Amino acid sequence: MVNCNFCQRQVVWDTLAAHSNDSCPKRNVKCNICKKVVTQENLENHSRNLCEKRKTSCPSCQAPIPHDEQELHRIKFCKKSLCKWCSKQMHIWKTSRHEEKDCIARIQECELCILIWKCFEGRQNPYRQVPSHKAIVCPLFLDCWICDKIVEKPNHESVCPMVLLKCEKCSEEVTRECLDEHSRVRCPENVVQCNRCNASMKRKELKCHKETSCLPN
Repeated sequence: MVNCNFCQRQVVWDTLAAHSNDSCPKRNVKCNICKKVVTQENLENHSRNLCEKRKTSCPSCQAPIPHDEQELHRIKFCKKSLCKWCSKQMHIWKTSRHEEKDCIARIQECELCILIWKCFEGRQNPYRQVPSHKAIVCPLFLDCWICDKIVEKPNHESVCPMVLLKCEKCSEEVTRECLDEHSRVRCPENVVQCNRCNASMKRKELKCHKETSCLPN
């Protein structure tokens, strides 16, 4: 029998390592929160009540903060500010999310305008006006941001040279004005003729053909 170095309990010699590492209540362990070394039997009480980094709530604004940062939070962050859109007063730590996600008066970009169209009304609208902006302004009065023509969306979309179209052979997206050139000169699925042996094959196979199997006439 030998004495445990931590609790001084006598244990069988060949079980000492397992006892010291796994079951001794006096063994040293690290707090997962603050990394301070405490005994196993005190770990739970330390984590709940003594750990300087344990999570606590500000009594004023209920913000989750480490215990040792309460005073800093009270002085610098536990203040109230006004939303820049609606002027609602709230604690400063809530302001950023409110202005970006929740405020119905916040400015939001219309994705229709961003992707294709620049409306006469402008690209930014209060969040609560976006549905009416999309339904009334965007479909009717449009200034194509690529070709600079003032048009009605239903008519112009079918002719705008910069609208992206899919190549029927290779599925690559190219602008309408470049589609013909792509089909004739660049499409890898287009059938072409080898200028050495006159064999026909897909454009993507031509380079390999010339390097490995081309037999000039």
